[in-house]
Amino acid sequence: MSRRAIIAVAPNGARVLRQHNAAVPITPLEIAEEVAACARAGAAIAHVHARHADGTPSQAVETYAEILRLIRERCNIIVQVSIGVRGFDLEEALRPIVLRPEMASFPLRALRSGEGEDRLADLVDMAGRMRAAGVRPELDASDVPMLEAGLALLARGAVAEPPCFGLMVGEAPTARATIRGLLDLAERLPEGAHWWAGKGGRWQIELRAAALAMGGHLRVGFEDSVLDRAGDAPAPNNAYWVEQAVDLAQALGREPATPAEARAMLSMS
Repeated sequence: MSRRAIIAVAPNGARVLRQHNAAVPITPLEIAEEVAACARAGAAIAHVHARHADGTPSQAVETYAEILRLIRERCNIIVQVSIGVRGFDLEEALRPIVLRPEMASFPLRALRSGEGEDRLADLVDMAGRMRAAGVRPELDASDVPMLEAGLALLARGAVAEPPCFGLMVGEAPTARATIRGLLDLAERLPEGAHWWAGKGGRWQIELRAAALAMGGHLRVGFEDSVLDRAGDAPAPNNAYWVEQAVDLAQALGREPATPAEARAMLSMS
C-alpha cells in the first residue's frame, strides 16, 4: 500500500446546477478558482466538466481550452477532462482530447449503440485516440460488466500499464452493502492497478474509509455530493470535501499526494 493517498476532486460534474447548490462552479473562471482552492487543500487531480453559460454540459474545445489555461495559471494540479457526458456521441465526447490534457475520464460503456464485440470495438477506438494524443485514461466503472470491459481493453493492450480505474459506487441500502459493492469491483482489478473510489451516497464517508484502508485513493466533490457531511445542508465549496478527505486519510496513516507525487505514482512524469 502506498502511504500517499491521491485525492481527486470533481468540482461540478455535468448535471449539478446552482439550484442544487449555489456554490457549483459553472464558468471557466469559477471552475479554475475552485480547482485552485482544492489544490491548496490537498487535491492532486481535478476532474472537470465544461458547461454552457446556462449550466448545461458542453464538450466545446474552446471552453475546455479556457478552463485548462486558467487552471494552469493558478496551480500545478493534474487536470482530467470528462469525455463521459451522457447525451453526446463518440465524436462530440472526444473533442477535448485535441488539447492533450494529462488525463481524461474513460466511461466503460458504449457511446454508440451496440453490444458485445461492437461495444468493445467502440471502446478500443476511444482508447486508441486517447493514447495517440498522449492522454492518460481513467477507466470508469460502476458495475462488474463495465469493469470487465476495462479488463478486456487491458488484455488487448489498448491501455498503457499501469492502468488507472475510477470505481464509482452507487448507494446501496446499507453501509455494509455499499462497501461490499466496492470490494466486488476492487478485488477484480489486476495487481499494480491504481484506483480511486467515488460517490457512495449517504455512505460516502464509510466508502472512502474502506477505500483508503484497502490501499485505494479517493474522489470527492460536488459531482458526488452537494450536501455537507451531515447531509442536511449545502456544502460550502469543494475544498470542504477535499479537507475532509485529507483529514480521513491522515487519520488512517496516509498523507495526501502532491500533484508531482501523483504524476510519479501514475507513471505520468
